[in-house]
Amino acid sequence: VYAKKNPKVVLQSKGNPGEPWRDGMRWIWIDPLSEEYLEYLVKVAREGIRMGCDELNFDYIRFPSPVDGDTKDILFPLFNRSGYSKREVMRRFYEGLTKELYGQTYSGSSVLLSADIFGFVFLAGAIESIGQNLEDQAEFFDLLCPMAYPSHWDCGFFQQTDPTYAPYEVYKQTIKRGQEYLRARDRAVKIRPWIQAFSIRNICVDQKKCKPGCGTIKVVYDRAKFREQIKAIEDSGLRYGWMAWNPGAEYPLNLFNPKR
Repeated sequence: VYAKKNPKVVLQSKGNPGEPWRDGMRWIWIDPLSEEYLEYLVKVAREGIRMGCDELNFDYIRFPSPVDGDTKDILFPLFNRSGYSKREVMRRFYEGLTKELYGQTYSGSSVLLSADIFGFVFLAGAIESIGQNLEDQAEFFDLLCPMAYPSHWDCGFFQQTDPTYAPYEVYKQTIKRGQEYLRARDRAVKIRPWIQAFSIRNICVDQKKCKPGCGTIKVVYDRAKFREQIKAIEDSGLRYGWMAWNPGAEYPLNLFNPKR
């Protein structure tokens, strides 16, 4: 909606002048340097607080990645002539967002601000191409929500032929390395991961890197794999819970009952 009404701050296609760049889902993106867009998001957030939200969770706070689409075709109306690095742009965005929203309260309680972060960024500290940096996000947000979905790691990660079949190891090691990274930089932040509650095509099969034991083309994420992720989170000492993601919003109730 915002993009249609404000085309001057929309990412443009180099190959189709005058047309917005679209990702693989046909979504349109906004230049993250747009001050007007930041002001718009703050207004939306404040309206959410007024309506009763006790936490605001921000997703896609990043530049597009090659997974999203052909990033070589992108023309940024503001960023391309700014002289800033992508990390600097994201820091400015985090700061502008949180400065306006910290201290907001609802029913006498402070509203929490959380941000989603790629699993690899949480593990390694940064992905420069998308501007996400673990240390920066930890500085500005109350909670960080790493998306370490096992199906999204390349074959061989975590010493696993196919990480999709090793949800416990994926989450245990991702959390451990992220915690070590934060401690080394004296950053204290609450951590509440997203966990995988969806089945997806096996990335290792698609990459044709399978060794014996890679498994089937589609990996079904059943209750057992779901609970393994939760166990890894609890065994890692995290005490702020977890969030489950299924793009179709299909959540069998037995996923959430530890006794079934």
